[in-house]
Amino acid sequence: MVLSDADANSLIIVGAGGFGMMAALVAAGNEISVLLLEKPDKPGGSTAFSSRGIRAAGSRFRRVLDIEYSPEQYARDILGRNSNENDL
Repeated sequence: MVLSDADANSLIIVGAGGFGMMAALVAAGNEISVLLLEKPDKPGGSTAFSSRGIRAAGSRFRRVLDIEYSPEQYARDILGRNSNENDL
């Protein structure tokens, strides 16, 4: 299989939940061509059912509240919830 420059700068994201949409926005902002796929008619995934917000490290809300929570701490917390058996 031969990859073109277009293939090297393209991304397919399966799932238009909060994180899928965020990944699509970041990729598009970095001039990567994005195809975002979602099974239901409306995007949102399980994020639509979230009542306590979306966890994130280094957000402006954490900075305003002076809460230190680095990306490394966030990764450790997420990995720890699944006995460090996540696929990264």
